[in-house]
Amino acid sequence: MRKFLLVFLAVILVSATHAYGFKVMVGGHLSKYAVEPDVAGIEWKNKTAFLIGGGIELFSVPHISLEIEGLYFRKGSKRDEAGAEADYVLDVISVPALVKVKILPGPSPYVMGGGEFSYILTHKLDDVDVKDTTKSFDYGLIFGAGYEMSMPGASLYFEGRYHLGVANILKDPAPGVSIKTKSLVVIVGIKI
Repeated sequence: MRKFLLVFLAVILVSATHAYGFKVMVGGHLSKYAVEPDVAGIEWKNKTAFLIGGGIELFSVPHISLEIEGLYFRKGSKRDEAGAEADYVLDVISVPALVKVKILPGPSPYVMGGGEFSYILTHKLDDVDVKDTTKSFDYGLIFGAGYEMSMPGASLYFEGRYHLGVANILKDPAPGVSIKTKSLVVIVGIKI
């Protein structure tokens, strides 16, 4: 973990000299586990939670930029089994790397896509620690769109993203058993 954080900080420090903008963001989301195999009588439901973080936007060519972010992200899911509901909470530090393509110069809608690497801090089931059954890392794909508007000395932006986990977060799963994360995210942020 220390090596990962050192590399991340080095990239940010080196990139800061070429940064197009520093970003601060907050958001909310619906997350749910994608569980295989389906079990009769168990329904996986959305869980609402929040995220907070920041990042840098690196300029590459007109209308196209690379964004590197660091987010505290609370994911999870609810499980309903014969009317008894259980609550899973998965806290992660997420590092998305995204390519953003603006449609027009200046204030403009944009689309984005890329990948996400996450370090899993905690995993709880109804306040009981289940981290020992969970891997330390998760990764996935991100797709989204947004709108950026200019303000004096800054830009305000709104984004919608879909985070699709592609890694099985179970440490030692039985054959054919997997839990993957997925989240629908809404973000409001300021870029300076």
